[in-house]
Formats: sequence, C-alpha cells, structure tokens
Amino acid sequence: MYSPIPASVTALLTQAKRTWAEAVLEPRVAEKYRASHVAALRAAAALLALRARPAAAVRRRPTSAWVLLEGVAPELAEWSAYFADSAQRRAAIEAGSSSVVSERDADDLLRAAGEFIAIVERMVGALPLGVAS
Repeated sequence: MYSPIPASVTALLTQAKRTWAEAVLEPRVAEKYRASHVAALRAAAALLALRARPAAAVRRRPTSAWVLLEGVAPELAEWSAYFADSAQRRAAIEAGSSSVVSERDADDLLRAAGEFIAIVERMVGALPLGVAS
C-alpha cells in the first residue's frame, strides 16, 4: 500500500522537469550548465521534502542540499558528490563568469540531471505507506 505523494514534492519535481526542459533548449553553454544544476537541485529538494526530518532547534552552519541528500538517501551518495562538485561552477556562472564550463561540461551535466530527476521520480513514486508525512 502506498501513501499519496505530497503536493509540495510533486511541485518540486514538476519544477525540476520544467527547468531541465529549459536547459535542453538553452543555446548558451553557461546558462545550460546553470539550469541543469538547478533542475537537479530541485529534484533533490523534492526527495528532501519527503524524507528529511526537521532537526532540533540547534544553531548550525548552513548545510548543502547535497550533503543533506546523502544523509537521507545514502544510495545517492555518488550523485550527491557529483552535483556538489558542480555547484561551485554554477555559483561562478551566477556571479557572471561564462568561461568556467565548456560545451561538453554543460552537455554532461544536462544528461546527468535528466537521469537524476528520473531516479528521484522513481524513488518518490515507490514509497510505502508511512514513509511520507
């Protein structure tokens, strides 16, 4: 028996797919890279929204979504490491640098983001009753 997928999780996955589709059509290499990373980040957020539990009210340094994802979905550790590594280049692009990635980098990240989104969709769609809140 399966529980319904929360609307917030569905919305994040929809945003991830929409952002990925925009990246597919993006002619600018840096922007394709940035959008691909953001799409993967939204898919990670969907899984975090479903699996993560609020921490106690202890002040901590901000933690990367990729570090958090590895904690709630250790089976995605390699994906987390891959996207955590690409986050620095995405930040450089957002700061105005367009030369930090090649066309191959952007295409590789686009493919990886698409595969990651599909994996997260399968994981979210196959949750037994009681896992989602």
